Amino acid sequence: ADGLEARAYARQQDPGFGLGQQAGSEAGTRKVGADARLKISDSLQIQAEAYRQHNQVNQARRDVAEARGQWSQEVLSTSAGLRMASEADGTGKESSVRQIIGAVGYEVDKQLTLRASTELDVGSQSDSDSVAFPNRLTLGIDYKLTPLTTLFVQHELARSGALKADTTLAGLRTQPWKGGEVASSLGNQTSVDGQRLFGNLGLVQKWQIDEQWSSDFGIDRSRTLRGPASNSFN
Repeated sequence: ADGLEARAYARQQDPGFGLGQQAGSEAGTRKVGADARLKISDSLQIQAEAYRQHNQVNQARRDVAEARGQWSQEVLSTSAGLRMASEADGTGKESSVRQIIGAVGYEVDKQLTLRASTELDVGSQSDSDSVAFPNRLTLGIDYKLTPLTTLFVQHELARSGALKADTTLAGLRTQPWKGGEVASSLGNQTSVDGQRLFGNLGLVQKWQIDEQWSSDFGIDRSRTLRGPASNSFN
């Protein structure tokens, strides 16, 4: 249909697969899902996603369904939607999450953009509150140093019965050549488990082969420099 894009996928990554380059959150997991985007007009679109993730090692399970509408015009962009998620950890404890999700971005001028997003609980039921889907508030600033390079800073507050974390992230995104984007950032997280300092470095390269075909390649490195590293699903 005109304006509709959709895809379905199935992924599995066995424990120990690869040469140490795989994301720890995906190790020993199977993920099956689908997502779609419907463009209603130049300024309005609707997005939806649903997936099931299963941990083959400890039998943890996560089901997520989410839908949101996005509206943008000139200097203002907004989005709002709903998320439903249910989880079971390796010990059998279950939790379900119902959240309102929303975001707003405002372009002050051609260089400076202010943004905020939130995820708020509206009726969760759980034996142990979700670490993956806490109440969340994120405030950020994007500043274009040049037409191709952006400095970004953001601060996130995350709260649930099982989690209390404040995270500050600062970094650069740049496009050094056509189709390529490099991003580097440094973050600091304070939680009940202690303080964590971490860094990220990534590269994405896209190629438009012809009008119908395109390809992309990406490499990303994330490292905990100091403090505890946690993985809620594994």
